[in-house]
Amino acid sequence: MTSIRSITDLNLVIAKNLDKIAKIDFEIIVGIPRSGLMAATIIATHLQRDVTDIHSFLAGRAFTKSNKLVDFDISKCRILLVDDSINSGSSMNEAVSLLREFNVTNITRLAVYKSQKTKLQSIDVFLEEVRVPRAFQWNLWKHVEARHWATDLDGVLCRDPVWKKENDKGPKLMEFYETADKKFPLVTKINYIITGRLEMHRLVTEQWLKSHNILYNKLIMKSNDSTLSHADYKAAALNDAADVRLYIESDSAQAKIIAEKTSIPVWCTDSQRAY
Repeated sequence: MTSIRSITDLNLVIAKNLDKIAKIDFEIIVGIPRSGLMAATIIATHLQRDVTDIHSFLAGRAFTKSNKLVDFDISKCRILLVDDSINSGSSMNEAVSLLREFNVTNITRLAVYKSQKTKLQSIDVFLEEVRVPRAFQWNLWKHVEARHWATDLDGVLCRDPVWKKENDKGPKLMEFYETADKKFPLVTKINYIITGRLEMHRLVTEQWLKSHNILYNKLIMKSNDSTLSHADYKAAALNDAADVRLYIESDSAQAKIIAEKTSIPVWCTDSQRAY
């Protein structure tokens, strides 16, 4: 089963471990872009410490707690090098190697999350172990594990149609299906798209997906004569599908039902939380 962590979870685990972080001897917090910078900024905001990204650090620039840009001598700094997560340790090792090229050696390496595969010599401090397979709110749309995932369409890949104005079950709905704006930018090929759209709308749906370069293995649509609710239909489709480790759903009420009826973790885009 895929473990999921949200930005709220990231903040909570940092806040819970502030005393542990505050004991570390450092002058500046340095985030590894991009998601490591997010974690670094949260830590810096809680502790009222200076923060920067690794490339700005090497240029001798950082932001103080009053949001002022300052200059400093990098060779004399004791830094807390932060990434959101560590697995193999390659990103952290590359960052350390880059810093050492500039004679920066006083480095404490912190990752908010480590996995069961992380070698302890790759890290000095971690806050929580999250076993793989895992997914974070901030990397869902490019995740390599999407080959084992499924997603809803309306409300996820595109916005939901406006009730009555666009969802008239007729020509206005067809126009929406043809012209809907793309929403979350899925850039990795996903295994299944499981949508409440009716089978009669397959062609226009496939054309829209193709025009927006959304890659998938199978598009599962609701039969024209189905009497199932959207949540029950999606849960049944997920239970019939092979090797689905995560489902992405837009509606929170449906997300709760789907999670209960499938035992598959569900990420909800509307509530930005996992069920």
